[in-house]
Amino acid sequence: MPSSKLTQRRFEKLGRVGLKGFTLIELLIVIAIILILIAIALPNFL
Repeated sequence: MPSSKLTQRRFEKLGRVGLKGFTLIELLIVIAIILILIAIALPNFL
């Protein structure tokens, strides 16, 4: 039984770290898309 609890704890830790990393990547992708759209649209307004 202790090994299953240890395995479960490892998966919980990995899940949290993976979720934080994925959220950060999502944020960076959204910022990059917004910057690209601004770069495309800005010359049309000037």
